[in-house]
Amino acid sequence: MESRTSLLTPDTSLVRKLSSPAWYYTALRMIGWPVIYFFSWAKLINNIWDASSRIVCVNRPGQKHHEGVNDSEILSNLWRESKNQVITYASIDVHAWDLDQSKITDIGVSTWDSNTIEQSDIVSYHWQIKDNTALKNKCIPNNPDIFTFEGTKLIDNNQVAPILDDIFEHLVAEGQKLAIVGHGIQQTIDVLKHHWQPPDSAILLDTQRIWKIQQQQSQQVTLEEALSTTSGLVYDEHLLHNVGNKARYTLNLLQAQGTLSRKPQRKAREGYHD
Repeated sequence: MESRTSLLTPDTSLVRKLSSPAWYYTALRMIGWPVIYFFSWAKLINNIWDASSRIVCVNRPGQKHHEGVNDSEILSNLWRESKNQVITYASIDVHAWDLDQSKITDIGVSTWDSNTIEQSDIVSYHWQIKDNTALKNKCIPNNPDIFTFEGTKLIDNNQVAPILDDIFEHLVAEGQKLAIVGHGIQQTIDVLKHHWQPPDSAILLDTQRIWKIQQQQSQQVTLEEALSTTSGLVYDEHLLHNVGNKARYTLNLLQAQGTLSRKPQRKAREGYHD
């Protein structure tokens, strides 16, 4: 009788083990470790992918101008390379209607080869889009009629891509390394993206970023501010309201920055970032 009673009596030690917090924690760890392991590997793989993307995009021609790019270092390398090969620099600026950025009013381009005289051998272009000549900006000043360096040409909207392709692809076809330059180049590329894309082999350079690095500043600056604080540059403030002139002055700024890039830079102030 006693033996039968003992068989029916529950093992209190087992009950205490199952009801103790330690048992629950052990069970949760056994269930949770695979989940934690999976997400840790997923995060690691994602970090590796992001890092590799940044490395590839630092100086990958024809891609979007990424935040991690050191334009001043790229320019310095190009300036050194120009001793052994011709580097072509082509600055570009575009003006769009401030009420609809898809409507381009005019475009400016200037080109220069590193084996020529800096000022006299710059070739400049300015095109006004006939379809949009009636569009007048309310916020951003623009004067398409004051292009100083050559004559302005009127073109149709559907001629934008063929004309720019003819200029830039010709430069690439000659086997020269091509750098497309702008003051805030990504904004220019974004405005043009529905009309034209730069050649895949082109390197994008931003004179605004170069100015920030060389001047050890963190704030954004206008083209006029960059010109006025860079030694040796002469410009007419009134002419900056025309993108043809702005493209020319942007290329002048890059030439001055290229010369500065060969000089040792002071250590950047603490807190500077691109």
